[in-house]
Amino acid sequence: MTLSIGAPPTGPSTSSAHPVAAAVPSVEIPLFGARTKARELATDVTRLRSDVALLSSQKAQLEAECDVAKAEIARLGGEIDRLGILPLIELEHRVSALAAEEQADTERITLTRSVSTMPMRYRRCSRRVTRAERNDFRRS
Repeated sequence: MTLSIGAPPTGPSTSSAHPVAAAVPSVEIPLFGARTKARELATDVTRLRSDVALLSSQKAQLEAECDVAKAEIARLGGEIDRLGILPLIELEHRVSALAAEEQADTERITLTRSVSTMPMRYRRCSRRVTRAERNDFRRS
């Protein structure tokens, strides 16, 4: 003869009080071994309750550490704003803009130098042409 114990009924009162109760499997317990099985289950319940207590304290500790970390992040964010430190993405955009500006300035300076040396190059060419014309005139 065996005693069959299934999962407790799930209703509005039991499901909210014991959210894991629906996951309890059906257990076949021999009638003459019920006390032994009850002791085993009581031991398991005691162990599980101590595990729950330990996990609850660890959860509370982790939540406290999380709150400390959030406060530190907020403090550092305030420091970043106060000091005017720019985020990496904005720094990269500024580097790109400055590189483009440098390229434009280099081109402008090169063009300015080229234009400013034109009169001097024109005079040199003019002198060469004049010399060449004189030499041609003398030869002819």
